[in-house]
Amino acid sequence: MTIRIPIIFFVSSLLLWTFSPVFAAGDLAGTTGLGFLEIGMGARATGMGGAFIAVADDASSLYWNPAGISKVNGIQANLSYTRWLVDMNLSAGAIVIPAGRYGNWGFSYLGFDFGEEEVTTPEQQYGTGANYTNSGLALGVAYAIELTDRFAFGAQAKWVQEKLWTESTTGFMLDIGSQYRTYFHALRLGMSLRHYGADRKYLDKYVPAPWTFSVGVAFDPVGAAGKTHHITVSSNATFYNSYGERMEYGAEYWFNSLIALRTGYRAGTHAEGMSFGAGLRLDLIGREWRLDMAYTDYHEAFDAPLRFSFEVKL
Repeated sequence: MTIRIPIIFFVSSLLLWTFSPVFAAGDLAGTTGLGFLEIGMGARATGMGGAFIAVADDASSLYWNPAGISKVNGIQANLSYTRWLVDMNLSAGAIVIPAGRYGNWGFSYLGFDFGEEEVTTPEQQYGTGANYTNSGLALGVAYAIELTDRFAFGAQAKWVQEKLWTESTTGFMLDIGSQYRTYFHALRLGMSLRHYGADRKYLDKYVPAPWTFSVGVAFDPVGAAGKTHHITVSSNATFYNSYGERMEYGAEYWFNSLIALRTGYRAGTHAEGMSFGAGLRLDLIGREWRLDMAYTDYHEAFDAPLRFSFEVKL
């Protein structure tokens, strides 16, 4: 079984990556719905440029790779806030509850506020005096289990809703993921398919779901978890149904399991630049707490998004 699992992992990931552009049926840039789902959740992962598929090991894994919650010991909760572009805001929450040898359960929330806009008409192009709001919402239930001491699998079912002025769309989506760990410098491999679902109807037109497929790798060139110095380097090869292929690179440094510094870069996009982040882990009142923040450079096009996350292990 220990031989068959990595073979299946490699072959399935390679086939999915090879044929994912074919599944996309052409250039869909700007034509998919529910775009708020593609905004990265969690300051830790986004501080690493989104290169988190193989690294995922906390409650925020529910956004990146549901297999990652199998690594969580005990109840863990994560809250995240993102000040997004042009006065838009994203809030997210996740909680992982262990079920012993039967794996872990996870529950997630994602809420997006597009802000308030003024209603205009051909006759009143400077505004009618009325305003409207747009919003997005996703609620998920996940399950993950370590099938062996090296291989983990997870899946998440999500109910999603997007409201655009007087129109709205709802439906269900699926996330699936897996991770494989070796004992060579903690080399990890990850795979995830996110936001997979049926086309959504807006007015009289159907638009595709913003599904995303990623293959990731991560390893620890220096130290290990709990050591004085611990460095993790990671990368993803990702195919976005919205805008094609991108590469994501990231690194995380922990000092004494207390202070973390992170950086990352997403190649294949002209809008985003480097990402930077930091974290602080504390043991207080018998609980482990972690505070994270991240900054992503959007050059001169927009104000840089800021992300803040708070995590506690109960």
